[in-house]
Amino acid sequence: MDLAYQHLCDFPLTVIDLPRWKFHSSLDGFTSSVFDIIAKQERGTKNEGGEAEKSHTTLSFRGRRILDYFVSLARTYEPYTFFQARFDDTNTRSLIQELSMEERDMFDFDIKSINWEHYIVNIHLPGLKRESLKERSN
Repeated sequence: MDLAYQHLCDFPLTVIDLPRWKFHSSLDGFTSSVFDIIAKQERGTKNEGGEAEKSHTTLSFRGRRILDYFVSLARTYEPYTFFQARFDDTNTRSLIQELSMEERDMFDFDIKSINWEHYIVNIHLPGLKRESLKERSN
């Protein structure tokens, strides 16, 4: 399940029809895709004279700011979002096995008990939205 998509459908920033996300393998691919989306939206708008915008290779000042904002967020999460690897908890499990029963009781940590869906949907994404919106308002 795409938890980010589900969270934004359940708790949208604004009421919009949210299409499925396209995941990218690199920051460059992401940047290019977002640029194209913003440029397409800007081409669909009218300039003050009522003519459609003609530029296909540049963005307005506002469009550039939007692009920069999304690229900034993508850079923040680049190690997690564009990293082509599997995460493995083998070492964590091995370390837990090396603990004495007293230490296990003291630390009470079982990686299998983490409810990742709950964490992503109810803790991580709301925190990300709260912090990123705070940053935008400053």
